[in-house]
Amino acid sequence: MSHSATEVRHHPAVIAHHAKRAEDVQLRVADAITRFAGSMTFVYIFVGVSSGA
Repeated sequence: MSHSATEVRHHPAVIAHHAKRAEDVQLRVADAITRFAGSMTFVYIFVGVSSGA
């Protein structure tokens, strides 16, 4: 079985969950905030602001 290295296959329940979250604007905003808060960009900004730089 040959799959490309970047291909990700998800269970149908996961696909349905993502589709349901994508329909709700409030959930999309919450997901974007969560994605940013978990990023290294957030860490760098937090460290810069916290250190007084």
